[in-house]
Amino acid sequence: MFNLDISKAYPLEAKVKKWNRTVVLERDKGIDVEEVYELEIVKGKTYLSFLTPCNVDIEKGGIIKLTTKDSAAKTGIILNYNPGQLEVTLEEKVLTDKRMQAYWGKKVTRILLSVKNTKLTDTISYHFTSSE
Repeated sequence: MFNLDISKAYPLEAKVKKWNRTVVLERDKGIDVEEVYELEIVKGKTYLSFLTPCNVDIEKGGIIKLTTKDSAAKTGIILNYNPGQLEVTLEEKVLTDKRMQAYWGKKVTRILLSVKNTKLTDTISYHFTSSE
């Protein structure tokens, strides 16, 4: 288990009072993540953001499937989230820097999970598992 207060990662104008992230590895089961936050005020949308070079498929019921571009078996990672709490959008970015392309490929996808409510405090949980 790993727990960290990441509130200082946000600028003062974001008005984040507290943001604790807890990551728990459950061997052979996956990774559980819990975000507990407290805001002074709600300023716009609150997002969780993930960057990946993988293929991204949004499935119903709060499931996002990530697969490698060269994976014939379509194995990869499943991200499970609460669709009643979070809404998913994708943004693609073409990489032009050759050094970045060497590690990430020609494009990356940003997965944005936006918080649907406007609560000042909340807890968000999500889970990563293997798709095998």
